[in-house]
Amino acid sequence: CINFANEKLQQFFNFWTFKREESVYQSEQIEFKKVKFIDNQGVLDLIEKKREGILSMIDEEIRIPKGSDETFMKKLEKKHAKTTEFKRVLRRPKNFIVQHYAGDVEYSSDSFLVKSKDRMTDDLYTLIKHTKFPFLKMLFSGDAEASNKTLGSKFKRQLNELMRTLNTTEPHYIRCIKPNPRKAPLAFVGQMVMLQLQYSGVFEAVEIRKKGFPFRKTHEDFFKHFKCIMGRDYKGWPSDYKGKCRLLIEKLGMENKVKMGRTMALYRADDHKKMSLTRNLAIEKIAIFLQAVYRGYAARKLKNSLLKIRPILRAALSG
Repeated sequence: CINFANEKLQQFFNFWTFKREESVYQSEQIEFKKVKFIDNQGVLDLIEKKREGILSMIDEEIRIPKGSDETFMKKLEKKHAKTTEFKRVLRRPKNFIVQHYAGDVEYSSDSFLVKSKDRMTDDLYTLIKHTKFPFLKMLFSGDAEASNKTLGSKFKRQLNELMRTLNTTEPHYIRCIKPNPRKAPLAFVGQMVMLQLQYSGVFEAVEIRKKGFPFRKTHEDFFKHFKCIMGRDYKGWPSDYKGKCRLLIEKLGMENKVKMGRTMALYRADDHKKMSLTRNLAIEKIAIFLQAVYRGYAARKLKNSLLKIRPILRAALSG
């Protein structure tokens, strides 16, 4: 179950880091180099697909009167003989291997069905349901059908509810890396750290950020943000914001750096630094000009106030 949850969370990470990033470029009609990443949809289908997944096959085998671990294993091998993510273990017939995102994991089918039942008989459930103790009534307030749900189906439902909740959010990731298997201070095992970075998709995430365009603004926001670079006296702007952005990019000499999409301008970190530096210099010039204007205004105001009180002071001195 924990490996199933990890696969779901990894798919969620892949969607936000890779698939969603690619969908932005496709919708904006921007050319980009695709980053190869491990798509774990095949593993999830192997585990949870309706009627064909491992969890569904376990539930089906439990409902069969003569279902056993041996018959489940035979059906599993027959159903997924050609599935890439599934492997048999020849030396241990009761075992099988699932190629998870983070590596191969070997499972034993021994007591699979017993562990997955996790339910009471209907008679026992009815007996407890009609108890006179309010606490027990509260614990078993559901129907008998709900009590017959297997452990796998319960976990799958709860996990899907969690994923629905996560899909309503905008996630930000902090990857925690274990430096050594002993949890000891000042100990660093390079190979262990490397494997964690590799299996968690960190390298691919960094690559798509380097090859992609992580900085993006709408045409209107981009123009308003960088317009000051051209100076306050420039008048030759087109009527639409996309045209204004094109002209601004051309004047900056960034035609091959900033990509103009349907609704956004997209650019990389280095180009962002250059344009931001140019913008800061332009703002500094404007700030110096504004300071000069204000100092002149303040000096003239002070002069006028002094001129007004000069006759008053003269009169006071002569009197």
